[in-house]
Amino acid sequence: MAVAAAVAAGVRSLPAPAAAAWPPAAAVSPPRVAVGIAPAAYFVERIGGPRMQAEVMVPPGVEEETYAPSPRQLADLLQARLYVAVGHPAFPLETRSLLPFLASHPEIRVVSMSRGVTLIPMGDAPSSGRSTDPHFWNAPAPAAIAARNIAAGLEAVDPAGRGVYLAGLAALERDLRALDAAFRRVAAGPRPVRFISYHPAWGYLAHQYGFQQIAVEAGGKEPGAASLVALATAARRDHVRLVLVPVGLPSKQTESLASSIGGKVLAVDYLARDWLAAMWRLEAALAEVASHG
Repeated sequence: MAVAAAVAAGVRSLPAPAAAAWPPAAAVSPPRVAVGIAPAAYFVERIGGPRMQAEVMVPPGVEEETYAPSPRQLADLLQARLYVAVGHPAFPLETRSLLPFLASHPEIRVVSMSRGVTLIPMGDAPSSGRSTDPHFWNAPAPAAIAARNIAAGLEAVDPAGRGVYLAGLAALERDLRALDAAFRRVAAGPRPVRFISYHPAWGYLAHQYGFQQIAVEAGGKEPGAASLVALATAARRDHVRLVLVPVGLPSKQTESLASSIGGKVLAVDYLARDWLAAMWRLEAALAEVASHG
């Protein structure tokens, strides 16, 4: 999707302000951008470079599905020119707080990362009656769509920076193609790629490359002892050797699970601010699984 087309399709349009309202170009500071999650800040900063300041609404280490913004955050949000929304109903921070608030402040543009992304059901098997997986940014193909949406939003609030955003988007897309090629090599390895994930944040990655994600949590709830025993039994049978856990998760239970299957635990942040580094770290772990089991 061309950036200009995405602007027309995916960004809320606003009437142009009067020319007299703007200071001379040399005095204009970079537009402030607020984002729902840290990976969106990574995309904004890769595409916008020094022209943009990205501020994450969800603090590090906080559960994004239940977090509510403080009055101070809402006041600070009024200083932004653009809000980059996740755009999925699993984020009540947006659906209950931020988007209703922004509806009364149309001077702040809103762009959705997820616009144009084909959402997949949560879990292993497709079913129209199940909720969709919100973690679409954790795979190269939907991440590329999210990046183009963000580039469109940046251009909409700062047309003078179009050349910067096109160049930044092109560089990011090159990195995404390299990452895609690496995951394709993993998928073409001699062994099926299966992994246990404490939080089911890698469904789009598994869907794109034919991997199998085996979730520990179900519906946001931790499993009981019997479920963990059954999970370990199935993992040993299927030669699953990798357990992915969110950064900061207490490790006793997951280390016990990994020990029982003869595998290892990898802490990987599915909401990483340095998104690309986290994805390459995961690629290396899955490559090892594909090569050595």
